[in-house]
Amino acid sequence: MIQLSLKSHAADSSLDYVKLKSRLTAPNGASTSSQYEPITYNAEKELITLRGSAKAVVEQAKKELQDLIRIHSERKSRSLSRESVSDLDFEPSGPRGSFNESLERQKIFPVNPKDDRRLVAVWFKHILPALPKILRSRVGANYSASLVRQGEVNFRATPCIELACPYIPGPEAQTVIKDMVKDVCVKANHEPISVRFSQGKVRSLAGIQVNDDDDAQEDLDKQKYQWNLTRPCSKLRMGASLGLLSSRNVSATLGGFVLLDGEKYMLTSEHFVTESQKVANTDGDDTDLETLTSPSRCDLCWQAKSLDQSLRDQESVFDRQLKVTYGDQEIPIDPHYLSSGCKENDDWLERIRNLLNQLRKPPKEYGIGRVIKRSKEPIEAKIPDSIADVITRSGNRLDRVMYHMDWSLCELNGQARVSGENRHKYQSESDAKAADYIEEQDQRYQPGDVCYRTCAVEPGIEVYYVGQGSGYRKGIVNIPSLVSRDSIVTYAWEMIDSTGMKLSNSQVQGDSGAWVLKRNGNMVMGQVHSLSSGLIQFTPIDAIFADVSRNCGLEVKLPPHASDEEPRTEAQPLCSISQTPHLRPLDFLAPIYTPKAAVDWGPPPDFSFLENGEAGPSYWNTFRYESLP
Repeated sequence: MIQLSLKSHAADSSLDYVKLKSRLTAPNGASTSSQYEPITYNAEKELITLRGSAKAVVEQAKKELQDLIRIHSERKSRSLSRESVSDLDFEPSGPRGSFNESLERQKIFPVNPKDDRRLVAVWFKHILPALPKILRSRVGANYSASLVRQGEVNFRATPCIELACPYIPGPEAQTVIKDMVKDVCVKANHEPISVRFSQGKVRSLAGIQVNDDDDAQEDLDKQKYQWNLTRPCSKLRMGASLGLLSSRNVSATLGGFVLLDGEKYMLTSEHFVTESQKVANTDGDDTDLETLTSPSRCDLCWQAKSLDQSLRDQESVFDRQLKVTYGDQEIPIDPHYLSSGCKENDDWLERIRNLLNQLRKPPKEYGIGRVIKRSKEPIEAKIPDSIADVITRSGNRLDRVMYHMDWSLCELNGQARVSGENRHKYQSESDAKAADYIEEQDQRYQPGDVCYRTCAVEPGIEVYYVGQGSGYRKGIVNIPSLVSRDSIVTYAWEMIDSTGMKLSNSQVQGDSGAWVLKRNGNMVMGQVHSLSSGLIQFTPIDAIFADVSRNCGLEVKLPPHASDEEPRTEAQPLCSISQTPHLRPLDFLAPIYTPKAAVDWGPPPDFSFLENGEAGPSYWNTFRYESLP
């Protein structure tokens, strides 16, 4: 009798008697170990014992049992009970670690046609046309479907369809949807793509202020950063705070400026105007439903309240400083008689009071213009060449898609028309955070580069925008997603945050209307309107310009840069290489090092002996070098 014992898999202490028995039971109920002697399990010692009359038989049984344990270990996370995950948005995503830990490590990466050509072709040619029919009767009239790559790192990320809807379908409906998507992939000769469900909806990004009492205390640095972005500015620029005069609780972001028939106008989002007008009767004190202000009234109110507290804080500091410095002395009520420290604090208090008075001006004085045209319905537009080339090569002739339109065209008043520029208030995010939020005229910080060109949308390109909710946000463009709003199906381009993490609505609320710019070249690519599945959605700027032109009957273009300013939008080489060198190698050292004596090279060597077959000289001319100092 041969007896072998092996330890239960160390990484799987849950492999007890019951699980072991189930692993050794065939689907028909018969035991797979009947050909061997009985296999025993010691629970206390966690030992599995095999017995048999022949060594070869026992060794074979041991190998098969080890394989069973290994397979069980590899599938452990995937074999989590359905009862424990049936209410979750996503499926378990990895063979190691708990489900929650693995999900926290997941990042979102874009699908790039250059690297995933076949996947992109299948998405556009097969999956997108089939999704409305698959989803309409199973998730309702409102949903979004995005194709991304998910994983802990980029090179290990796998394709996945992110499906967001207001109510997550039940397990059986999820299975039906996954199977139908799988069938589409199989018919397209492509491996199945996983589908993940999340509860949510497409959220428009107009900022809606909530009750101040419910707001959490903001970080001071973030508060200063937001203050610098929203405070009144003598020059109107991209990314500025925007609101409707009749609404105190809704805000958005100024996109940029365009020319129509030589006249300057401003573009922002449409839904922000609609939301403002809805609440105008309840929260506004003005019946004007078209006039725009910058900053918005809610931002002006927030700044005034914040500044009020800053003033109280600074007055307390000043009072304490006077007591410490002068004690019981009587001092003249004249800043000239104060010590340098007290005078500095007094000057600071005066600047705060001046800014506070500015913020409390009548809201009409912050008016910049009126809304004159708004988008009405989705439009059909040409798909960018970066995608069209991939689809065409796959044998599909699709070259036009439907885009969601969300824009408002605004006529500017005199001052705004003159000062409005397509550049951001600050050159960089660090400047916006470091600037003095009391003193607007800070010469240390220059405005951003002028933006005077547009570009087509291209997946995988690095982009950024400045929004009133986010501040400076950068990311990477992903391929278009499918969005259904009350059964109206359109396409939306997506921006994945540079961190690879999904964004929450609170992080980006107020970004609506911001222009998405290509980082290399500072060219306008699109305009932000929504958030879905944690990804920013935007519409290509060329499609928006085409719709504005169709509604106004005029050509739309960006204002040119000023003739006296050379825009810094092109990457400059760090060095240049001349085709014909002007100096011999190391000649650049001549001004620095001067040899003590010239080098004597002697007469040139005679190589005639090589042609005549003769032996060479026993030695050649001697060279003398003197080391450099």
